Amino acid sequence: MRNLCICIVLLSCVKGFSQHPSVAWGDYYFFNQNYPKAIDIYINAGDSLELTTQQNLAKSYLAMGDEKEARQLFKAIVTNPMADIEDYFRYAQLLKDNPKLAEEYRDKAAQLPVSFQSLWAEDSLLYKKRFMELRYEALQPLALNTQEAEFAATLIPGGNDSQQLLYVTSRKMEGEKKRLRRILSKHPVYNLAQATIDSTQTTGPVRLLQLGLNTVLQDGPVAYDAETKTLYITRSATQKDEQGVIHLELIQTNYPKQENRSPTVLSLNMPGYSTLHPSFDVKGQRLFFASDRPGGFGGYDLYVAQRKPDGGFESPINLGKDINTEVNEVFPNWVMGQLSYSSNSEEGIGGLDIWLAEEVMINRWVKTALGAPYNTVADDFGWTLHKTFGLQSSSREGGKGDDDLYAFEATPDLTGVADEYEYFVSDTLVVSALGVHHNDEELMRQQNPLHRFFDRSYELTTPPKGSFKWNQNGSFLYFNPVAESIRDSFTYQIQTDYGKSDPILVLLHQKNKPISGLSKEIRTTFEPIFFNYDRADLLTQYKDRLDRVVSALKQYPKMVVRVNSYTDSRGSETYNLELSKSRHQTMIRYIDEALNETGRVVGVALGESKVPENNRKDYVLYGGSYGAKENALERSEQFIQAGETSIVEKTPNGLYRVLVGTYESFKDVKAASERLESETGIGLWIDESPVNKRPDEFHSKQRRVEFEVLNY
Repeated sequence: MRNLCICIVLLSCVKGFSQHPSVAWGDYYFFNQNYPKAIDIYINAGDSLELTTQQNLAKSYLAMGDEKEARQLFKAIVTNPMADIEDYFRYAQLLKDNPKLAEEYRDKAAQLPVSFQSLWAEDSLLYKKRFMELRYEALQPLALNTQEAEFAATLIPGGNDSQQLLYVTSRKMEGEKKRLRRILSKHPVYNLAQATIDSTQTTGPVRLLQLGLNTVLQDGPVAYDAETKTLYITRSATQKDEQGVIHLELIQTNYPKQENRSPTVLSLNMPGYSTLHPSFDVKGQRLFFASDRPGGFGGYDLYVAQRKPDGGFESPINLGKDINTEVNEVFPNWVMGQLSYSSNSEEGIGGLDIWLAEEVMINRWVKTALGAPYNTVADDFGWTLHKTFGLQSSSREGGKGDDDLYAFEATPDLTGVADEYEYFVSDTLVVSALGVHHNDEELMRQQNPLHRFFDRSYELTTPPKGSFKWNQNGSFLYFNPVAESIRDSFTYQIQTDYGKSDPILVLLHQKNKPISGLSKEIRTTFEPIFFNYDRADLLTQYKDRLDRVVSALKQYPKMVVRVNSYTDSRGSETYNLELSKSRHQTMIRYIDEALNETGRVVGVALGESKVPENNRKDYVLYGGSYGAKENALERSEQFIQAGETSIVEKTPNGLYRVLVGTYESFKDVKAASERLESETGIGLWIDESPVNKRPDEFHSKQRRVEFEVLNY
């Protein structure tokens, strides 16, 4: 292994919403960056806003440039014991006229913990998912690996498919002299090498870099700033310390190398301590590195230094307790807006383990350990990405040398979670921050941390039947005034630059508003109305009951009612369905005329489908009755072989009766009986459906309509 700092010694040695609907609309507009509308809705929602709503309102003011209103809100927010780190930082930033108080709130924020889920917490489910159940993409060793050590690759952007690869190797430059005999070290002395690599991870010929970039002592790892063509190099210091140790330091030089330019030693180095493993954040103009300098948490810590306009650097800042531990955090890499690094802390699984850290506020980080195959019980480090492939170093078993370079495809599978939402008739379902994307993001990040590096959009594939507005961030609006349909659905796909998911289903269920919000008098208004046999006209005795329904609808102008209509089991299923339609149409016509308004009442015809113990056919065919169940089953099998769906029933007197089948009409059952008697020679008998033999008192209770309050 490269032994962390590789010091050279002279003569010694890291769904949905439950708030008020108006607030939900505010969240929707906030999530879709329509801040003026979000502000208008939030401030009209009342004074008792939940913490998350206050935070959204304050952020909306900030987005609109109104720092005065934002400051007043954050002043109240930070008094809430549930306020988070971001609230303290934002409030501190707004205290421009009170630096002392601003520093006080920055200090408070620094003391707040950042959420972190340990691999070993609870019953190690996270460990199992990261290292046992899911394997991600396989790592492929690069062809340039040798029996020497190759590690810590840096990509230099190119103008075509091939990129230049700078990495560290223990191979010697051609013509390189052996180290001076007076220099003693337990570790190899490393050089920088260069090769090309394309999107298929195919590497070209290797060459060791020329003198000026390589020296007779330690060179590498490196970082590169493509905008200024500056190469930052880890290199052995030119002077030993009092104990005779040559530490490592950072230098900068031009790359490609210019003959008339000499390397510059960075001012952020500290004499007597090592400064190494640079990584440059081009967008933020920051240099990350590792160092064992005093004031850290122990071992090697990670630091960051801001580059000045003149090319120098401000004083380094320790990345803090979110990342650094009492052991070693090394090999930082700023990767597409996040920091990868390696640590040999106890939170890993052995040796150096690769971690990813996301900066949630200034120098506050949320970290997560990468899973298989990136981390093993060996040393894993130097992890980076380039578009759709990545590189890392490892001393794992199966390699060619002490350390080897590996590549992997960075195109994680796109998977989603089928979601369900409930909506009220004639109310808009508003879904925003906890929309369809939320569960998908949670699932994919848990399955593979690489998902955090890729932008995703959510594309509608099949729209629902109701009115619908869809946004590519996964938020949506849904409205369905049709009360006959109690469910709806749509599908969408997750899309990235490298592919898309299979369609993901979202179910929409109609929900009734609880009638507990109505007065007791109104709740008892909606009683069933019954009908005579085979009739759909309103009986005089039920007119008063229907008038009370009309009165309730007048009292609640937004009330929507569904009329569910039924029949008894006698007659064909098709006829009874039409009869039930006529029954609820009678109710709807009466109410519409009384209200002089339509659309407040809708009907659903259910026919005989809800009659207890009903098989929905009027005739049954029997093929025998037996005292022994075995005999009945044997006879039933004969009818099954003849093409019928025969079953065995146990009668109230303990016999086993063979039910051959059920039939809609007498003509159908008669034909079946004659055919089966001819084919089997078995005598059969025809009977009415048992439910049809029930007394009229039973059937009269089935001939009804029921009222269902959907919304009000």
